[in-house]
This record gives sequence, structure tokens and C-alpha cells, in this order.
Amino acid sequence: MSDTVSIEDLENAKPEASEESLKALVALAEQQAELEDKLDKNANERKKLNKDLEVICGGWRNEGSLPTMLIEIGMDSFKLTDGREVELKKELKSPSMAADSEKRQVVLDWLRRINQSDVIKGNVNVPFSPGDKRLEALKTSLKEIGMQFDEFETVAPGTLTSLIKELLENDEEVPLNELGIFEFKRTKIKALP
Repeated sequence: MSDTVSIEDLENAKPEASEESLKALVALAEQQAELEDKLDKNANERKKLNKDLEVICGGWRNEGSLPTMLIEIGMDSFKLTDGREVELKKELKSPSMAADSEKRQVVLDWLRRINQSDVIKGNVNVPFSPGDKRLEALKTSLKEIGMQFDEFETVAPGTLTSLIKELLENDEEVPLNELGIFEFKRTKIKALP
């Protein structure tokens, strides 16, 4: 038996539980604990690898050694000996569009000013207790039933980023700082076909 199971635990097992069943039980629990430990370790390792990668290829928090070097020597791209292409790309980081985001209203007002309000989506968040019968009535009229609710508008970050990229490609003026949008350079390595 494993050291992880106490004698007290074994005494509390059902009388029909065989020693083999208990050993299998302990083995499975130990296997689960080991896998959970590996997941935690891998998650931490992944975070570290992403930070290390950003130091090289660039990101919104870090200029990156490779983009900086490419800019210094005046190159946009080059090929590795195995045929993969390394390209310098402009990227954008859009601000959070959560209801409590400080830039949300600035972005929404700007989108309306430039006649791009079609990307704005309305949201209603209403908390219900399980089994609350008012949910069906809500579909008819929130105000008639006196239910408190939060209503806010938002834009999906990917939609906002795509729109701004398109506007910038068309040489339209975009107040990046005012909107809380970060423009940065990043290298991308194209995989071989």
C-alpha cells in the first residue's frame, strides 16, 4: 500500500473492498495528483516560454530583439536555411471592452463618430436565482416586472482590432493613444507548406 493512505482510511472502506481495489484506488488518485502537478507546472512553463518568446519576437509589452534588429538593418523579412520565412508585422492590442473598462466609452463614442457603430453590440446582464419564473416574463418586458439589470454596449476585441487594422491600411486617422490601442511590431515565422 502507498504511504498516502492511512490505516484509518482503510478501516473506513467498505468491507467488500479488496486490497487490490484499494491499491488501484490509490494508484488512480496518485496518477491524478501527478497529472494535476504536471498541468500546473506546464501552465507556469508556458507562461515563462511566452514571456521569453515576447522578448525575442516582440509584443505589446516588449519591443523584441528580433524586430528591433530587423528595423535597425532595414529589413522586413528574410528566409531561414530550412525555407521558413521570418516577417516583421505590425500588430495591434485593443483595450478591454468590459463594462467597467476605462476606454470602453471612448472607443464606442469614436466608433459612432466615424460611422462604424454597426460593430457595437448591446448586452444585458440580469442575475436570476435558480428556478426564478420571471425569466420568461423578462423576454416580454424587463421594465414591467421591475427586475434590476445592467445594460451596456461593447465591441468584440477581435472585431475592433480588425476594423482598426483596415482603417490604418486605408491611411485613415485613428487616435490609437486616446482609444487605448497599442501598435507594436512582432516577427512571425511562416511554417513550411
